[in-house]
Amino acid sequence: MENKTGKYFKYAIGEIILVVIGILIALYLNNLNEIHNSQAKIDILLEEVLNELNVNIATIENEIDFFHKKDSVFWAVKQNRVTKETYADPMHPEFINMTTLFTQFQLTNDAYQLLIANRENTPIIYKPIIKKLNTLDSKLKASLDDFDKELLDAVKTNIKFYSDNYSWFSDDTAVGDENYYNYMLEDYGYKNKVYFFNSLAIRNHLGVALAYRSNAINYYTEIATLLNKADVNPSFTYTNDQLQPFIGSYEAIANTVNDSLIKSTTLPNKFKIYKENENLFLKIEGDSVAVEVIPFSKNQMVTRGRNFFTYFAREKDTIIESNSKIIFKKL
Repeated sequence: MENKTGKYFKYAIGEIILVVIGILIALYLNNLNEIHNSQAKIDILLEEVLNELNVNIATIENEIDFFHKKDSVFWAVKQNRVTKETYADPMHPEFINMTTLFTQFQLTNDAYQLLIANRENTPIIYKPIIKKLNTLDSKLKASLDDFDKELLDAVKTNIKFYSDNYSWFSDDTAVGDENYYNYMLEDYGYKNKVYFFNSLAIRNHLGVALAYRSNAINYYTEIATLLNKADVNPSFTYTNDQLQPFIGSYEAIANTVNDSLIKSTTLPNKFKIYKENENLFLKIEGDSVAVEVIPFSKNQMVTRGRNFFTYFAREKDTIIESNSKIIFKKL
């Protein structure tokens, strides 16, 4: 009897152990399934973030030419290169609307917000990139949104000032009025508004936008690698033919340079432009730090330092010219 009871007890213990093992296996498989489902969901959300980053980068790049024109006007006013004919030229309205027209980037973050709303079960491998995306959104995009608002407020203030103080502002026949041109040519208040607008739009607004672009491209590449989508061809990639014309060493042409002009810019006398990892960089002679160069047309580029250049051929020389009219010859 005791022998039978012992055998039964051992059998019961074995059954219990098998049941526990079965439960543990089931829990393990269920956990694996949940992890797989969570990762698949995050993968889908990250693909949407990829698309969103691509659109935001393209939005910034599409607006660079607008800032180029604004910066050209600033330097023309700063260096007293504007005339009555300049303001009267219908082909260059940017001179008339320098202080009353601006552009907003209005970047989107819907995909990022959806990713954050579902981040509770994010696989550990994705947490570093989500942290970087958080910085991109909470700092750079937020700063861009602030400058969007500041520029809108500045434009509204300028328009109200002109409408309150000058009859020519609402007069359709003002073009040709000497008072209209004299204000823009001689009034220090107008020049101050141009300087302020340039500081807000080019030094700050565009500066933050280019920083956002640079970081967004890095994060786009990182996400694409995580998702095994490194073969995706986003809008911000350049061909060698697009980059090659800018590459080379440059030196300021002596007869275009004077001390006051150089001091009023952030430009050096010599620098080189080179390609690294499919991007362009500008490095000042004797400096260890390079800045990114962004082509925005077949013969125009802007640096992360917000210096604009136009590339062209003159006689036998290859030239790039800054908006401040300093000319650099390719060596």
